[in-house]
Amino acid sequence: MSVVHFLNVKEGDCSIIEHISGNISVIDVSNARKEYTIEEKISALLKTLKEAGSGNFNQKAYPINPIEYIKSFGITSIFRFILTHPDMDHMDGIKDLFEEFRPINFHDTDNNKEIEFDESSAYRE
Repeated sequence: MSVVHFLNVKEGDCSIIEHISGNISVIDVSNARKEYTIEEKISALLKTLKEAGSGNFNQKAYPINPIEYIKSFGITSIFRFILTHPDMDHMDGIKDLFEEFRPINFHDTDNNKEIEFDESSAYRE
């Protein structure tokens, strides 16, 4: 049976599929920077959940880093990366992800959207 992972990546999206064949597909990526580890984020999230009790757990404040998450399962390569559309909350960290895992196949929407970046942007150009 395939396993699907839906990650809390802040404002964006990132889903990972472990196929029965052993291939890994990643659909969109956000918050994928090599700057912090999954252990740091999980520790902070668990602390918040323990203190919160019930209600709003403020999970967006503790997003998972997809690179570290994928590596924590011993995954070293990605067979397929799918970009659903070129908004930054669906491709923030794509450069780091591709440097780390070098996906074999890349599917995109062939969209030529241009994005303006300024100093107040939450995303890296």
